[in-house]
Amino acid sequence: MLIQIDSSDATPLVGMRLLEGFELTMQVRQDGPVLIKRMKPPSKEPRRRR
Repeated sequence: MLIQIDSSDATPLVGMRLLEGFELTMQVRQDGPVLIKRMKPPSKEPRRRR
């Protein structure tokens, strides 16, 4: 099952600012792995419009 959301109109969770610039991957189960890795900096090139 895949649940996608674009945004949530709520107060950010405590500590979320600490993850700015990182990718968080976790398997929510007993002893499930959690991976936090630094993301590449955003490109300085302007985005192309479709």
